[in-house]
Amino acid sequence: MTDAMTIILPDGISTWERARRSGTAVPAVGVGWASRLPAHMDSRDGCPTPTGETPVPLRAGAPSRVDRSNQVFRALSRFSRALLFLVLATTHAADPQPSPIENRLLADYFSREVSELENAPLHEPGSLDEWNTTRLALRKQLAEMLGLDPMPERTPLKVEKTGEVQGDGFVVEKMHYQSLPGLYVTANLFRPAKSEGRLPAILYVCGHANMMKDGVSLGNKTGYQHHGEWFARHGYVCLVIDTVQLGEIRGEHHGT
Repeated sequence: MTDAMTIILPDGISTWERARRSGTAVPAVGVGWASRLPAHMDSRDGCPTPTGETPVPLRAGAPSRVDRSNQVFRALSRFSRALLFLVLATTHAADPQPSPIENRLLADYFSREVSELENAPLHEPGSLDEWNTTRLALRKQLAEMLGLDPMPERTPLKVEKTGEVQGDGFVVEKMHYQSLPGLYVTANLFRPAKSEGRLPAILYVCGHANMMKDGVSLGNKTGYQHHGEWFARHGYVCLVIDTVQLGEIRGEHHGT
């Protein structure tokens, strides 16, 4: 098909050309329009004229009335399709499907929980003694949420330093350790290039940065190394660790 109004038949002759030769009616394509093409109508040699008159020659390269009609009907066809799509999209957007009852129940539950938290924020301790008592309760709640209550047995970390990189005002120590026997954690320790005495420390747990190069995992810690550099330049020691499944040592993680 060459356009919305012309079909090339198997013998290589277009529907317009066959109609021109035979004078038969030609069904239009795409917009439901048809006409009868007289034998003397030729879109190449001249504009259509009344029967018996000589076709008026066209200027070289100038479109005939048939060509101009084809262009008009193609434009109307495209406009009609675009208008129909717009109407359907607007109708669909104005009449959204109702959400399942489970989603509404879950949304209502979270709405109630948020309202309760907003109306009754955590109590702020008014003294050091009150803080010491509150701190123990909060630490126990956090350990329970992390699956660390009761606290598992401490095992040797077996830390090994594998290299060191000098940066602009900071040093990066490459290392790995075992958080559990046989469970290796790859990490980078960022520290100031020059320091005296004890320094504040930060344990940086990375997000989901999938850092790959030539099919090799560099560990998601490399996606956040600019944070470690910033801390080290400002006097902090920052240990940036890889997470399970996104570290240098790939693994499968299912749950906590």
